[in-house]
Formats: sequence, C-alpha cells, structure tokens
Amino acid sequence: MAMLVRVAVLCSVAVISVLALWQGGVFRSQVADSGSEVASPWRAQTVAEDTTFMRLDGSELRLADYRGRVLLLNFWASWCPPCLKEFPLMLELVRELRGQLVLVAISHDTEREDISAFLAQLRGDYGAVLDSEAVQLGWDATMERSQRNFNVVYLPETFVIGPDQTILRKVVGAEPWEDTTAMLAYLRGLVEGAAPDQ
Repeated sequence: MAMLVRVAVLCSVAVISVLALWQGGVFRSQVADSGSEVASPWRAQTVAEDTTFMRLDGSELRLADYRGRVLLLNFWASWCPPCLKEFPLMLELVRELRGQLVLVAISHDTEREDISAFLAQLRGDYGAVLDSEAVQLGWDATMERSQRNFNVVYLPETFVIGPDQTILRKVVGAEPWEDTTAMLAYLRGLVEGAAPDQ
C-alpha cells in the first residue's frame, strides 16, 4: 500500500511539473515585452549583483563584471543533444558580432573532462572564438546556483541580458536559435543600442 501511495505521489509531481513548464511557456522563447505574442507569467528581472559561478579553473565568474555588455547566459551540458546542436550556433553569433556580445556558458556536467572533450570538438572551427574574452565558461555541476538564481529546470536554457543586467529574453531549447539571421538582427540591435555614442 505504501509503495502504491509513493508511486502515485511521484506520478502526480511529474504531471504537475510538466503542466507547469508547459503553461509557463518554457518550451518557447519568452520575451519580457508585455506586448509580445508570447503569453507567459515570466517577466523581466534584474540579475542579482552577487550572481557568481565557478570557472573551469576554479576562479569566480561574476556576471556583474559584464555590466554594460549584452550577454547570452547559456545553461548547457555535454549529455544534452539540443545543447550540442545550439552551442556552435551561439559561437557563430558571437563571431558575427565581433566580440561585442559576450557568451557566458554554464555547464551542468558533473565531470570537467566531459566539458573539455566537447569543447575540443569545436576548436577546429571555433578555437579563436572560444579563446576570446567574448566567451566565458563556467561550471555548476550541482545546478544549485542555476536553479536558485535563474530557476533553470530544462536544458538548454538561455537568457539574453541587457547592458543594465536586465533579463530581456528567455529561450528554452535549441530551435529558436536555428534562424540565425533573425537572432543576429535582434542581438545586433541590442549591441548597437548598448554601444556608447561615437
């Protein structure tokens, strides 16, 4: 009897979680603009000043250090097929915008070697981009900070963060990134708006 109750509770939690995710719109791109076609309870918010992650070398990666820049904050893992699909597309966006856009990629892998092996596969085409200041790599193996600060529940998840550290857009899944032209135009507009007047 106790086993049946436990199974029923687990099934209920799973169904509620899926419904909450679906109703929250996390399977689609979410835009902070209230006039957006996306109906979602998600709203723009400012990144907490103390939001930090650990870099692969163990040092601290502070999002506040990139105030004034447009960021793509990407949560990914090497065991996540959609993550592997979208990661090169984001590197392409960074390259197209010539370092004006910063990609902060936070891995949820449990082993550092898995991260290194995946990045090694990309070095042939994207070595210069990966080694540039425009790509910052972090690690959150327990997912504790990702969940606490950004409510990350599904990989990949990417947040577009404006120069004032406001989250402007949330993208869940790889598909919205496949139209690189539209995303490039959107990001270029943000980057140009962030650039100081010449």
